[in-house]
Amino acid sequence: MSSVIARLKSTEAADEAARTRRAQNALRQLTGLTAHAATSLQARTDIAEGWVVWFKRAQPLARSKSWSPYANAYNLREIPVSEAVRAA
Repeated sequence: MSSVIARLKSTEAADEAARTRRAQNALRQLTGLTAHAATSLQARTDIAEGWVVWFKRAQPLARSKSWSPYANAYNLREIPVSEAVRAA
């Protein structure tokens, strides 16, 4: 039973990745972004999404006061992001 669930999760993850790629390609074509600009935009989005997760865990910080501690944690590589995001 667990192998069926694992395969289902794997399939769902692959489907999600394919949907994300298709959406990114469509947006890139609509906006005229270069591949580098699209990668940079995606990296910034990943960083912002990481902040949302971190912010929810670091409560009760006020939203405006949370950026500095998050930036410090990000710069110290305490925030898990892909190397592609860091390189962008």
